[in-house]
Amino acid sequence: TQRTRQSASLQRHRPPETNTTPTWRATLRRGREIGLTDRTRQLGLTKTCNLSHNPACTDGDITQLRDLHTAMDRVILACYGWTDLDPGRGFHANERGQTRYTISPAARRDLFRRLLTLNLEIAAREAATGDDQ
Repeated sequence: TQRTRQSASLQRHRPPETNTTPTWRATLRRGREIGLTDRTRQLGLTKTCNLSHNPACTDGDITQLRDLHTAMDRVILACYGWTDLDPGRGFHANERGQTRYTISPAARRDLFRRLLTLNLEIAAREAATGDDQ
């Protein structure tokens, strides 16, 4: 099926292995330590994420959650070899005018450009070798 072919293609074209695994594991461990669902507040994931997008919220656990997002961005970019890309994490307005704690608009454009280029390179390789079947 098409889903099986897509899954196989994704497995073949994962980012190269890097030395980021220990950092990634430490980041996830830290996320569990602070509790992504914020057990002390008895909030769910959505309400906790909404707090992380609120610039007025400077609570320690929410600040740590933001720091974890920034750390994950850097680890994932390193997996692709894109350590030169500064994600510019901060409070930015999205397309709907909502304030979100996310990567900067310039970083988003650069990231999309790089992902598109990578996708086109992979598609060209697969077409040339017949791996897209």
